Amino acid sequence: MNLDSAKYSIESSNKIHFMNSKVHKIKQRQAFLFKKNKICYFFFCCIVLFTACSEEKAPIPKITQLPTKLTDGIQAVIEIPAGTNRVIAFDANKKSFEPVLVNDKVAKINFLPYIGNYGFIASSLKKTTAENARNALNVLVISECLPTGTLLNIQPIGTLQIMEKDKLINTVIAVPIDTLLQIMPITDFKELLIEHNVAKRMIEDWFLTYKGMYQSQLVGWRDEQQTLELIKQWSIK
Repeated sequence: MNLDSAKYSIESSNKIHFMNSKVHKIKQRQAFLFKKNKICYFFFCCIVLFTACSEEKAPIPKITQLPTKLTDGIQAVIEIPAGTNRVIAFDANKKSFEPVLVNDKVAKINFLPYIGNYGFIASSLKKTTAENARNALNVLVISECLPTGTLLNIQPIGTLQIMEKDKLINTVIAVPIDTLLQIMPITDFKELLIEHNVAKRMIEDWFLTYKGMYQSQLVGWRDEQQTLELIKQWSIK
């Protein structure tokens, strides 16, 4: 073997040793990362389980026992999000929000979708089934779409009164207390009547026609002070 061959053999051997060493280090690094990921995953699962257990132990708000009045407004429960057509109501027996059934089918309004977030004033629900949940003081909250089950502090603006089959239906018109949720910063009925009269008429027309023509008759409107008195009368707490 000449010197060039010996030199080439040594260099090849060194390269192979270097590559083996590099592969070994890569494998060690991969093993370390795998072990580290397993540890992180273990702690992540522990955190999730701990959180889940904590949530299970946390008291769940009882819709039927919520106070009507809060320090910064009136409390509303949202059943039907704005812009939707499916009729949903709170069932106090099941303690959940359920689709209203008509002839064993989910009820939907065959009209323009709800013009606001529809629900009821907290602590005014007098019936315990989804079919009869409408025996509560209704509220329409003028804001962007809010999910079913939202509890919201509201400022009552007025009350729309409509007669349906000899039954007086009161619907409180309100805006959120939270200014970030407001799309129409109305403070009282006078503002709704004068500055937002078009919106007032749209709300009125929607409720007069969403169940069909000539199914409802307008009784009139009540201002914010009369609305607060109405809420007080409906409150069962």
